[in-house]
Amino acid sequence: MDLVGEFHKLEIDGKLNLVYHNVQYPLPQLDIPKSAIGSGQDLPLQPHFICPRVRQYFAFRFRGIDFEEKMIKFTTSPLSDGTRYNHPVLPLFWCNNKEAEVYDDCDACHHAKVGTCYYFCDKCGKRISRHHHRVSFVSSLPSAKRSCGVCRREVVSHYGAYVCTATTCSGYAVHTNCALRKDIWDGKELEGVPEEDDVYDDVEPFVRIADGMILHFSHGHNLRVETSRVYDEKKFCQACILPIYDGEFYVCVEVECNFILHETCANAPRKKLHPLHPHPLQLEVYDGDAFSCTLCGLFSNGFVYWCYNEDCDSYFRIDIRCALVSEPFTNQGHQHPLFLALDPKEKPMCHVCKSTDDDEKLRVLNCIECDFVICFGCATLPYTARYKHDDHCLTFCHGDEASDSDWCELCESKLADYGGRRGFYKCDDCCTTLHILCLLGPGQYLKSGGTIKLGRDVMLIHANTYPSRPICFYCHRHCPDPIFFVFRTRVSCGCYF
Repeated sequence: MDLVGEFHKLEIDGKLNLVYHNVQYPLPQLDIPKSAIGSGQDLPLQPHFICPRVRQYFAFRFRGIDFEEKMIKFTTSPLSDGTRYNHPVLPLFWCNNKEAEVYDDCDACHHAKVGTCYYFCDKCGKRISRHHHRVSFVSSLPSAKRSCGVCRREVVSHYGAYVCTATTCSGYAVHTNCALRKDIWDGKELEGVPEEDDVYDDVEPFVRIADGMILHFSHGHNLRVETSRVYDEKKFCQACILPIYDGEFYVCVEVECNFILHETCANAPRKKLHPLHPHPLQLEVYDGDAFSCTLCGLFSNGFVYWCYNEDCDSYFRIDIRCALVSEPFTNQGHQHPLFLALDPKEKPMCHVCKSTDDDEKLRVLNCIECDFVICFGCATLPYTARYKHDDHCLTFCHGDEASDSDWCELCESKLADYGGRRGFYKCDDCCTTLHILCLLGPGQYLKSGGTIKLGRDVMLIHANTYPSRPICFYCHRHCPDPIFFVFRTRVSCGCYF
């Protein structure tokens, strides 16, 4: 939502109203209801000028009836639960862009879900997904330069905002319209709810048995911490399905058990709040068909963070890689920190893979110092990877770094001609270059032994460890990737995707 301005309180005829001022339009901008729900008076009249999208709805619903006359008489009851409170619930935001036609977009509110049909209580605290403490509404702030914790734009001091009042947290503020976005706030007022109920990230996923020894919830045996080992392409982390290259990790103490976890994955909390979802998420070991991550759109059958809220209709589930993304995010291919500052309705192009996606569920990170944008699929790619015919680690490079002389070691095509726009992996010591898909494969976050459902077809996932590589039924080539798929008697490589 590209709003300029903010909400502030205004007393009219002895009644407190919440008013929005957008500097694009001259004052007075709003026709303000004269009373608030719960104040003992009748429900407020619907203003003449509301968001064109809603005006269009009423025009269609009451076709054949004088539109303006009906609008004057129409009264709202957006929420019947206003009587729960012993204090008034204020009308939130009535767009009054009088120049906009009924069928036009409104450039003041952009058809925001926070407009035209929501009321809220400014006395109750709220839990938002972008902050670990509750936030409360204040009508004005002390003079200081501060940015919104959601959109990262300036918060004007003399307008209202949501702020964190915790003594250990100073200066956190969020625009009212940002705090009340449906992907930020779950819609629940927290009057009378103890703040202890908000703690999620402190739920440990394991029991510490001894120094360097844990019992993780996902596995029946004890796990022992190790620091380094000889790289084995057949062994990978069971949570993120990525290989173990370096750093600390946990291995099962049972000799015949190959269960391994990166230290970071082993420490991932059982419950957490993710900045892109208003409800708490729970970490689970996924044992069904491979799932598609809501944020990056890629298939995985590792650990999954799942929303179990009964009121949630978004079917939100994300893999552990995307779940561990936090702000500010550091991408080794960009010099500035990245944030989740773009509105979900915006559809920018990813500057790495050069692709756009019309699906609102796929999200991006962006730089607030320049126009750099990166999708979750590219942001969570491993920065280093191993190739079995190279003794060194290969590092990720952006597609614009490829030269005309760079060829993929595996498919023997030019990097720029096929798949190179998304980036590639390169070893500077050996001058080895490979496409992302050629090195990691299309099922880079899938482990063998599971299944994946594509349409009505349920395909088995097999490790490509046979002495002779199988031939794909569809492209008639040998399957080059670490895994391949089997549907009935048909073998498929990644070309099936």
